[in-house]
Parts: sequence; structure tokens; C-alpha cells
Amino acid sequence: MKMAAQRGHRNETVVVIDTASGKTKAYDARIQFVDDRIKTVVATERDVPQKVTDSIADLIYSRDLFVSDLESMFDNLVIPTSKSETHQFSRKSSANTQSDSSPKEANAYEFIMNSSYRKELFDLFIALNPNFKDVKKKKSLTFTDIQASFQAKGISVNGGIKWVNENVKLPWSDGSYVIASINEDIENFEVVVAYDEGKNQIPVLKGNPDSPVGKHKILNGNHAEDYQNYLNTYYKIDFSKYPTGQSCTMSCREAGTATYVCTYSCK
Repeated sequence: MKMAAQRGHRNETVVVIDTASGKTKAYDARIQFVDDRIKTVVATERDVPQKVTDSIADLIYSRDLFVSDLESMFDNLVIPTSKSETHQFSRKSSANTQSDSSPKEANAYEFIMNSSYRKELFDLFIALNPNFKDVKKKKSLTFTDIQASFQAKGISVNGGIKWVNENVKLPWSDGSYVIASINEDIENFEVVVAYDEGKNQIPVLKGNPDSPVGKHKILNGNHAEDYQNYLNTYYKIDFSKYPTGQSCTMSCREAGTATYVCTYSCK
């Protein structure tokens, strides 16, 4: 049988980086196309230049310093619910717990729904940890060295690599908290999971949250208002009137397409 004719090929360099250890390997890959339909790849390992190895090791060192400081910074951290006190937050502090009658300005709900508040907190925390900027700088230098050493003109500046994989816990003095990851590229937090002051898990899926059907513990009027406002952002919900000053359970049931009825049962 006659062999199919080779129609073309291209050569690429592939650099593989283990962001945990910094171990790096490089390959010359020859990609061949046969009859415009069949692709074959032959990869040959090549040496990694010492300059690239040193740059990655330097980046890993800066990253580890940042993570160490990050873990120390968020140990027993409590964020005031008053935005006016945000810049004065401190570790091991539970001040500014608000009563049912005082207006609540910020908590886990505000963090999820208000991107400017989320960015404000991120910038505040990063200002206290200058190693983050150093990581960003070292990452840029690392990919510049990779470009120069492998003559990889088309490489992405960040390469799609996430260097900081640690999550942090952001607790507010009302008892609500968020577990968040750090997005290095947009320099902001991304919500992983969140709980409100009643220990109800706050739906934080991308797009619309999960159905609100079920029972939810409500501690006070501020809490009820926060939860109602959050759910009303995504669904049409008919809430019964909250009996002021009581601890209640809110039960929600489906009443139509994306429509729900929620009632309070109080002791």
C-alpha cells in the first residue's frame, strides 16, 4: 500500500514547570501533518538554560515568602462590618459586632456582591504584604528569560500558570466569612465558598446561585435583610414580613419558574 504524502510540519518548544517545586523540563516538539487530517508529534527533551532555572528558583522563593506572610496575616483575622473601620482592622479582634438596630455596611454578602469592596480589601491586604508585587515582578522576568532563552516569541506573559494556589479565610465580626483564592492576573480575590452569620452557606456559583429552596437560620433583622437582598438579586421571591428582634428559620419553596415563596417561623 502506498504511504500517504506528508503535507507539512512545524517545530515548537514546550516548557513544563512544576509550580510547587520549580522543577522545569523543556522539549523540542516536531508536529507533522499527513493529508491535512493526521497529526503526529515527536518530542525530544532538551537542556534548560541555567538562566531560566535560576529565574524560576528566584520566583519560587519570592512566592514562598509571600505565602508565609499571607498565612501569618490571615491568622485569627477579623474584618469590621463597618466600612469606615475597614482600614483599621486587626488580628485577634472581634470589635464592632453590630446589634439588630444598627446599620450593617459590610459582611460576606457585601464582599460577594460588591466588586469594588472586594478590590478595596485585596489592595489593603496586599499593601501589607509587599512580597506580592515581588512575585508579579519575578514572574514577568521569568517569562522574559524563557522567551529569550528558547526564542519563544509567541509565549504568553503569564503562560496560563497559577503560582499562588493558597486559599485564605476572610471573616467578618458578624460571624460571616468567605474562603477566597487569589487571582494574580486581575489582582483580586475570587470566592470559593462563603457562609453568613447564621452559618448558612451562601450560593456563590458563577452565574445564578443554587435554588434557595430549603431552611435557613435567620438571627436578626439585619441578617434577614442581607439574605433577602442577596436572593432577590437572582430570583423573584415573595418574603413574608420578618418579626423584628426574633431568631427565626426561613423556609423557601418553589412557586413557579425561578419564583419562590419564603416564610419565617420564629420562636
